Amino acid sequence: MDFFFEKENFHPFIIIQYKLVIVTLTSWSENGLTELDLKLARQLEDLFVAVPKV
Repeated sequence: MDFFFEKENFHPFIIIQYKLVIVTLTSWSENGLTELDLKLARQLEDLFVAVPKV
C-alpha cells in the first residue's frame, strides 16, 4: 500500500491486527474527505479485490 501513499505524498492512519487492516483516509487541512482520499480509497479497493484470498 505504501507505494500509493508515497506517490501522492499522503499519510493515512493504518492499523494492523491479526487478520484485519484498517486504513483511515482523511485530509486534516480540508476538515474531511477530498477527491484525493476518494481516489486512494478506490485504488485500495482495487488492490484488495486483486489479492487472492486464502
